[in-house]
Amino acid sequence: MIKKAAAVLAGIFLAVSLTGCSGAPKLNLPFLGGDPEPDYKSGVVEEEFQGITYQVPEAWQSQESEDGETRYYYPVSENGELPVSIMLQYAAMDEELWEEGEMEFLHTLSADYKSLEGISNFKQEDSSLGEIPVVKITCDQTPGEDSGTYHARYTLIPVNREAVLTVASAVPEDADNNYEEDFEFICESIEIPE
Repeated sequence: MIKKAAAVLAGIFLAVSLTGCSGAPKLNLPFLGGDPEPDYKSGVVEEEFQGITYQVPEAWQSQESEDGETRYYYPVSENGELPVSIMLQYAAMDEELWEEGEMEFLHTLSADYKSLEGISNFKQEDSSLGEIPVVKITCDQTPGEDSGTYHARYTLIPVNREAVLTVASAVPEDADNNYEEDFEFICESIEIPE
């Protein structure tokens, strides 16, 4: 059962890092140069997904997968290209997976990420979102020989022992802007209903 859950979440990684798969917006180079102010500082909007509320930069566009379990957000550069996408994926999990506790389950999922092919520089950090324990992952992923390397970030958030909300981004290693501050802002704004 853990392997099934891990397979669902491993699919998240590939969907983000293989930009253009699973209905994700296609990301194009070149990226904006320099280190601009985070987009959220220019204004935000509140969004709702699977009953979970959060804020995203006002100027960003969004797209939802056909099954309604994944939502993509992406800024548009001055030349109309998409520099990066940040993805929220909701994956329902069977009740027995939570028996050992939330952090133990999230650690199991994290270990499965680490074991994926093409992963390097893997780092895991236990953190929290208010009272909710979360696991943050950063790593580099080379999903295939011709795909290049991506810097990936994941925040694994338990949703009332019913699901895992994964907030993810994958940025090509040669990108000028990694949108890290916008990613952290979105994660910190998440509110899980009781």
